[in-house]
Amino acid sequence: MINVNNFDTSHLVPLLKYTNQLFREQIEKLKGESQTCIKDISSLRTRSDFMVLVAMLAVCPEICGMQPLDLSATKTPQVLQDRQIIEVETELFIGPPDSRDTACPQNHKS
Repeated sequence: MINVNNFDTSHLVPLLKYTNQLFREQIEKLKGESQTCIKDISSLRTRSDFMVLVAMLAVCPEICGMQPLDLSATKTPQVLQDRQIIEVETELFIGPPDSRDTACPQNHKS
């Protein structure tokens, strides 16, 4: 039988310090890996959402009233340049608003 009172524990202190240090290092390593995994999952989720949107636009263009999306990689820049460009003129004015009297003369009573 081992007598606990006579057991030399002086060698246990450095061993415990060493194992605690190993555990701390492992915890820090795992924290870093978990942060990397969280970033990867976020990136995949963003890409997944984008791919779902692309698939919806390709399969169901009538939902948003767009032309069907051609996902083929065969388009050349020349084909894209040949598309008809329609210019639309608007009456957009950037500046301070006109006063009510001049903007709506039919509503102004003299």
